[in-house]
Amino acid sequence: MPTKYEDIWTAAKGFYKLEPIVADGGELIIYAPHITQVSVMHPIITKIGYHIRDYFLGQWDKFRNRPWGDSAHSTHLRGQGRWDPEHGEQNRVAVTLATGILRTRRDLR
Repeated sequence: MPTKYEDIWTAAKGFYKLEPIVADGGELIIYAPHITQVSVMHPIITKIGYHIRDYFLGQWDKFRNRPWGDSAHSTHLRGQGRWDPEHGEQNRVAVTLATGILRTRRDLR
């Protein structure tokens, strides 16, 4: 990921631009050791994490009062997939972050 992307929120562009060419069950690696934070513009993402769209829609009562832009931006790093209350979230494509964000941070889920 080019160094002009300073956080995961902006670097997620690499994921959502490339996801369509990755096979179902494939993996996309975002190599960006210069990135050390999740999002400057949308810090709430560190609380709600990155999820597929249906994660939010399927639990709308839980997320309806949060800023919708935060939920929308939280989908840019997960792309397509399925969510249901019994099985949870199933991503179509795996994403691996190779960043400078400390491994002990659990805010990306």
